[in-house]
Amino acid sequence: IDAHLSADFLHNQNGHIDGLIVNLSNTMIHDELFGRILRKEKLSTIINLANSLSHEIRNPINILYGRLQLLAEEMPGEQIR
Repeated sequence: IDAHLSADFLHNQNGHIDGLIVNLSNTMIHDELFGRILRKEKLSTIINLANSLSHEIRNPINILYGRLQLLAEEMPGEQIR
């Protein structure tokens, strides 16, 4: 088991040592949580990139579609291929 141990003295108002504070933590849990956060950040970056790419592709397509609609309105009765 990977663990992290830290300790520090507990001082009173006069500066005398009243006790000891000991902290024992499981680093495996910390590493797992850090890994989850890192994966979520990577996924968020990929989603943002996909959204930006989608936006950059959609804009020219929408412009072309709009211009084709205008062209179709200018050519009544003719068949557009």
